[in-house]
Amino acid sequence: MTIGELIAKYRSEAGLSQRAFAERCGVSNGYISLLESGVNPQTGNPIVPTLPKLKAIAQGMNMTLDHLMRVCDDMPVDLRRASDDAEDDDPEFVTLAHRLKRLDPADRKRVEDMIKLMFPEDFE
Repeated sequence: MTIGELIAKYRSEAGLSQRAFAERCGVSNGYISLLESGVNPQTGNPIVPTLPKLKAIAQGMNMTLDHLMRVCDDMPVDLRRASDDAEDDDPEFVTLAHRLKRLDPADRKRVEDMIKLMFPEDFE
């Protein structure tokens, strides 16, 4: 069983919408949708969750991370990130990052300057 199939089955049995399940897990509704589909529509690549995201999903289903890993078939896991500070799995963040990469250097610098004005404490 894939992680997406497991989540869909759990939600169905518990009578939960994607949004309600996402809130229970502390992740975005879009992320649950991505997990259930198994593919990032922006890239066409499979979704590869991090351990912190999997732990949140497991807790949302009242199971241990170990049990979740045993139930899911050969699930790829992103072990490169120890924390979940980055929002790489958030589809809106991924779209924004792709757009930023396409900007020419001058426009990218303007966006960076605007961010510095909005969040000066992050650049002290």
